[in-house]
Amino acid sequence: AALERLNRLGIKTAPVTIVDGQPILGYNPHALALALDLKLVNIKGPDSAWLAQKFTVVLKATIRATSQFTDKQLDTNVTWREQKLRDLILHIFSFAQLASISHKTGRMENPDLVRQTATTSSITTSAEIKSYGVSVLHDVISFLGSPKISLTKTISTHYGGHVTALELMSIILRHGTHHLKQLYWHMETNLGMCPEEPATTSDSVSYTHL
Repeated sequence: AALERLNRLGIKTAPVTIVDGQPILGYNPHALALALDLKLVNIKGPDSAWLAQKFTVVLKATIRATSQFTDKQLDTNVTWREQKLRDLILHIFSFAQLASISHKTGRMENPDLVRQTATTSSITTSAEIKSYGVSVLHDVISFLGSPKISLTKTISTHYGGHVTALELMSIILRHGTHHLKQLYWHMETNLGMCPEEPATTSDSVSYTHL
């Protein structure tokens, strides 16, 4: 019944909350507070400096891990889904890059994710992926540190509904952290490898669950 209702409303993404017939996509605390008439004041997440620091931790750790793989290993599948190891790593980098430029288009929706995946499909070797990761890290840090970019601009997203650019970066940081943990697990459990200088819980806080 719930799926049928979502189909009638034309909603193809989750999570979604419906309040008085009005759908609210993703976890959007501002919209939820307004819809539920909650007297919440100054809902705050991490600031841009904190995000820049944590993105540096996650993306540099992913770059270091990438350097440990041979091109042959990158062409093997991970065990939890039909996906090449190469594509898992590119997924971490490409979504961070896409989020960092979404302020230009005002969106990071499913068609954008599909196009980004297609764009990075030509990046295949360990050296190429590492180089791409370095450029993404530069783009992300430049974006978060730029005084000319409004981090409060609303972005329409696949993951979080309508959120600010800063909130989107928080979502993508958690996304990248989750996949980095998967990458470490795959290295240790399936490949018998030890990540070099791995990111640990001491590098982060509970916000990212690293």
